[in-house]
Amino acid sequence: LPLRVRRTSEKGVPGARAANLAACDKATKRLPAKGRGGLAKHACVEAVRAAVTSAFEAGMATENRLFETLVRSSQSASKRHLFFAERAAAKLPTSGPGAGAAGAARSSPVGVIGEACV
Repeated sequence: LPLRVRRTSEKGVPGARAANLAACDKATKRLPAKGRGGLAKHACVEAVRAAVTSAFEAGMATENRLFETLVRSSQSASKRHLFFAERAAAKLPTSGPGAGAAGAARSSPVGVIGEACV
């Protein structure tokens, strides 16, 4: 017997729509402002809301549109910059023969003489 194709995108869950919309509303209230680093988080909630309120294909189209918008956003660019900067900084030598590489200033021992009250 051939197996029947069962797509989960075509199945519904009774009562789930209202619960999911309520969860989206609750989540939106707890998110940071879009301009304060919350752009992607708001887009996630919007994608879930589209999945709940529209047909599968329309929900996927909304998710794709949101993704494309996020990739081109300034928040995305700054996070990519930070990601690569952190990796580059981790590769810098902190001690040993190459410690002064990449234009970093070498430090030398320092002694403190006396005690002053200012």
